[in-house]
Amino acid sequence: MSDIFNNRELAILIWLTLILILLSFKKGILKSYFDLLLAFFQDKIISSVLISIIYVELIILLLAIVNYWEMDLLKDTTFWYIGTAFLLMLNSNKALENKTHFKKIFWNSFKLIVVLEFITNFYTFDLLWELVLIPIVSFIAILDAFAEQKNEHKPVKKLTQAILTIIGIIIFVYSAKKIITNSNEFLNVNSAQILLLPIILTLLFLPFLYFYVLYMKYENIYCRIGFRFKNKDKDFLNIKKRIFQECKLNLRKLERLEKTNSFHHILDYSDLEKTIKELNR
Repeated sequence: MSDIFNNRELAILIWLTLILILLSFKKGILKSYFDLLLAFFQDKIISSVLISIIYVELIILLLAIVNYWEMDLLKDTTFWYIGTAFLLMLNSNKALENKTHFKKIFWNSFKLIVVLEFITNFYTFDLLWELVLIPIVSFIAILDAFAEQKNEHKPVKKLTQAILTIIGIIIFVYSAKKIITNSNEFLNVNSAQILLLPIILTLLFLPFLYFYVLYMKYENIYCRIGFRFKNKDKDFLNIKKRIFQECKLNLRKLERLEKTNSFHHILDYSDLEKTIKELNR
């Protein structure tokens, strides 16, 4: 297994396994696990995940055709999907709240932090040290997150930030030292592939994410209007077509449509035309 996962990844897996085992002995936890699984295995969630996986597989196929992706990158691709793509889908509502959401994702892919994270993960400590380090860092990070919630906890926030910064510097210096002494191992084609892979995958995933958010927005709008047309299926079908003809793939226009005053009073096709006129003023 050490050939597949580095010591940090092994330490995380060991701790997660131990936590899950210990929690399973607590009364009611197993039921919570089961309820969580049931909540996940809903048609909409499963279909969204499966479609996203198919899309990622098409990206991988494309990268393989141009001789960029190899089986050695499967672990990194899997971690990227769980840690980035899946989380982006879960937080897709942010694209509706923030107009610059997709731009931020794009530019964040090129930030220096991406390179720093790659360097700090390239070489890891011995497994025993990683097993000690992971819970300590996790505990401090949780304290830091809680301290951020209230102003009176600012002194704690400063302390946790300082500790996390020191730990980050130590890990970075250790990794940088290893890289300097083993420069031939670091400076090879495979290292460049691993570094650029999450950037490339994220950029190629953005179109899917946009259409995913767009679909969710259309579905939300249709649901908000649809309950008024239980006995007028044909009218509702025409309304859906007209909305799509007007907004097409424009997510922001859909949002503006939903915020118009007359949107909440659409009872027939003529009402929709009034809403569209209001939208285009």
